[in-house]
Amino acid sequence: MAYRMGQENVMGRYPLHFHMMGKVNGDSFFEDCLVQHSYFRAYTVHGTSNSRVSRNVAYDISGSAYYLEDGNERDNLFDFNLAAFILIIDQLNDYGGGGQGGVRIHTQPSRIVPTDATAVGFYCTNAKNRWIGNSASGGFSGFHFPRVPYVLGDSYAQNKDYHPDEEELGEFDSNTAHSSGRLWSRGGCMYVGGELWEDNKGSHDYSYVSGRTSTRKGGRFFMTNTKAQGYKEEGSLLSRAWRFPDPALWS
Repeated sequence: MAYRMGQENVMGRYPLHFHMMGKVNGDSFFEDCLVQHSYFRAYTVHGTSNSRVSRNVAYDISGSAYYLEDGNERDNLFDFNLAAFILIIDQLNDYGGGGQGGVRIHTQPSRIVPTDATAVGFYCTNAKNRWIGNSASGGFSGFHFPRVPYVLGDSYAQNKDYHPDEEELGEFDSNTAHSSGRLWSRGGCMYVGGELWEDNKGSHDYSYVSGRTSTRKGGRFFMTNTKAQGYKEEGSLLSRAWRFPDPALWS
């Protein structure tokens, strides 16, 4: 159990953190853990691929709880985890009036990663991972897949030609989310939208647009056996040029 850990808005100060490990084997995992009342995130996978995050709980968390940090994290497995009571960092006064364009947010001392103004249970900067049997309660959305055109932060220097937003969704099956979107009338439980980037790549000086107007470069998203309820308007939202597969495939 990790209780009252993390340092809000201090990069790398997370309760549980895989940091820049590259490609690991399947024996690297966070399993059967509880993070409660964290001041900054819960389980962070940063510059690490092929790890496993299984059967964990994140409760009362400031900022996004399960967090893929730079966008080059691939082939990780998140299965049977719970995220609940997710807290926004430095809440905005205006979230775009409910419009689809959202708002533009930048790094600032009170919120070093602008997406934490829209904190979520599962924050997914790269779709080429697996999410199975997870549950998210509250937050701007339950599961968020922002467009990330280039690798971010510390990982950019070794991945300059890699584009996370070209990846297809690895696997997304039997996940549930509810009570999302309280800050935005179009907030979805599963949200593929928004865009995060650095004008000065690798600088940790981020810009973020929260709305649905960005378009990913490629990759398909198939979400199966997915359940969403208790949202404001729509259960799942995808940016323009995206749609769910035929409902017959959902099962």
